[in-house]
Amino acid sequence: MKKKSLILISIVLSIFLFLFFIAPVNCNIYVGSTSISGGVDATISLNNKIIFDDTLYYVPYGYRNINVNIRQGFNKISISSNKANFHKEEIIFFFLDQFIVIEYYGPVELIRDRPDFSIRKRFGSFKYE
Repeated sequence: MKKKSLILISIVLSIFLFLFFIAPVNCNIYVGSTSISGGVDATISLNNKIIFDDTLYYVPYGYRNINVNIRQGFNKISISSNKANFHKEEIIFFFLDQFIVIEYYGPVELIRDRPDFSIRKRFGSFKYE
């Protein structure tokens, strides 16, 4: 009897986890630029689907909000820019109540000699600091 109940509980738990990680959830992706020296073109793909293809300009406290449905678990984000001659791919683990921030950092003398994009994910809501 114990063995049957243990098998039943494990089957129910595995079905629950399978459905939990398959169902897409709403995700906010914030895209911005910290470089004040003109705009940069950016193409952002999430799981090989383009979600952003536009020019990023520096706007203080003005990040663009992209609202997408994303499945929980591992997801691939790729960023490319022709003007900055840049391409980056990253695999992130997305969970409930998270947001993603993608920021462009231009080259700055004595700090960094090439442009870079940063991908961060955090829990809660996005706040400017």
